[in-house]
Amino acid sequence: MKSLVYFFLWMGLMANGQKNASTSFDQLFFDGMTERLKNNYEKSNELFSQCLIIDPKNDVVYFKIAQNFFDMEQYRESEAYLENAKKLNPDNKWCQKLFIDLKIAQHASPKIVQKLIKDFTSIIHNKYIIEDLQRKFFQAYLTNGKKQINNLPEKPSHKSQFGKLWDEKAYQKIIEQANKNLEDEPDQAINYLWAAKAYTALKNYPAAEEFLNMGIDFAEQDKKTYQAFIKQYIQLYQLWNKPEKLKLYKIKLSRI
Repeated sequence: MKSLVYFFLWMGLMANGQKNASTSFDQLFFDGMTERLKNNYEKSNELFSQCLIIDPKNDVVYFKIAQNFFDMEQYRESEAYLENAKKLNPDNKWCQKLFIDLKIAQHASPKIVQKLIKDFTSIIHNKYIIEDLQRKFFQAYLTNGKKQINNLPEKPSHKSQFGKLWDEKAYQKIIEQANKNLEDEPDQAINYLWAAKAYTALKNYPAAEEFLNMGIDFAEQDKKTYQAFIKQYIQLYQLWNKPEKLKLYKIKLSRI
């Protein structure tokens, strides 16, 4: 399935490529794509490199080589070819996505990566692609990148930050504070929970659900926090009148 997705992406990219490509270029590119779909990345790059001899300003070829190096986890080489592709076609959205993938793989600053994803969201309106990037981000910073996140300066406890605002019914300020915290500590489930609570109080139920969905994976690391998430789901679906989902989360709560 993944191979088919890449194949159709390639077809779309080629439609924007040079229309006067020679037959030899077409054949080399086709062979390079065939080897890529077989996961023969080195052979694929050999063929793509021959394409560049014929057409040294083809941004699609540079992009495909960058993809191959990325899949071989040779990130420095991938970034070099990606830069060439971006220079030749600054508007190539797939180059921007691969750049984010590279930053996640290299465990760049979580704040930088989140900004890149946010900026990318404004130019591409495909929720599945954005969700895929967010999933990769969360996974990366929950595992290898977690030390980087944990080394951030200590801040006041979330309970003291949010509790007072909650008592004051300052729900919008809670949301603003939670989002600010998430820029530096995207693995802290409590920020997602408080944002969800605030959105629920404001009756913005879709936003509340979105924050719960984003934070639930982090909540699973602690039983008490996970239980709080499930209870918040229950409250949300009661107010939102979602009986099927309400039933599901009541069952989950009974099994904790």
